[in-house]
Amino acid sequence: MNRYDDWMIDRPTDGLPDASADTKTHPLVLNAVENLSLLDMQQGVYPKQSVPKCLEDLLFAAPRSAARAEADRGLRTYALLDAAKMPYILTSQLAASGLRYQSLFQGPTSEDLKERAPHLVELEKDNALTQKLFTGTKGVNGLWAKELGLFLRSEVGFDTLRKHFRKFTRFRDADGKWMLLHFWDPSFAEAGARHMVQLLRTYFSSPSVSRRNGATLARS
Repeated sequence: MNRYDDWMIDRPTDGLPDASADTKTHPLVLNAVENLSLLDMQQGVYPKQSVPKCLEDLLFAAPRSAARAEADRGLRTYALLDAAKMPYILTSQLAASGLRYQSLFQGPTSEDLKERAPHLVELEKDNALTQKLFTGTKGVNGLWAKELGLFLRSEVGFDTLRKHFRKFTRFRDADGKWMLLHFWDPSFAEAGARHMVQLLRTYFSSPSVSRRNGATLARS
C-alpha cells in the first residue's frame, strides 16, 4: 500500500448524514458577488477594514433581529486555502496568524504534502491574515490575487466540517486511477456554480453542514 493512501482510509463520517439528504430542505446557498471592491492601502481610513463592505454582510454580519439571531446561532466563517499556490509562505502565515487551521490530508501525508495541501481555516473578522486575504494588488501584502481558495459560512464546528470536506478530496477516474479533486480551487467552484449546481448540492449539502451554509464565490 502506498504510504499516501492513509489519508483516505477510515475517513470518519460521524455526525454527518448521507449526502443524499433532502437538499430542498437543507440547501447549499451560493452567492455570486459582482463588482467586488477589494481592500487597498486604506490611507486615511480609521479604523482600517479587514473585509470589504460588499462581503462583510455575507461573511461576518451580525444578526439584525432576535429571530435572525436564533437562526444564525453559532454561524462561523471559514476559508479553504490552497498551500500549493504559495508553498511555505502561506503555511508560515497561517502558523503566525493565531487562527485555527488544519490540512484536509491525514496521517503522514498531512506533513509530507503540507505545502501542497488544502487547509481549512476558521477566520476571525479582525485578524491580520483575514485582512490580507481580502486585500488586492493596490494594498500591502495583499493575497486576493493569488486566488488561494474559497470562503464559506456554516454553523458546523471545525472538526465536523473538515471530516466532511475530506470525503471529496479525490475520486477514481474511468480507469480506476485515483485523482485529486481540487474542489477548493476558485476555478472549479466557479464552474460548479455555473454548470454543476446539482453536483455541488449533492456533494456538499447535508442537514448538519448546510442548513445555514453559504459558499461565497467572489473572484477578482
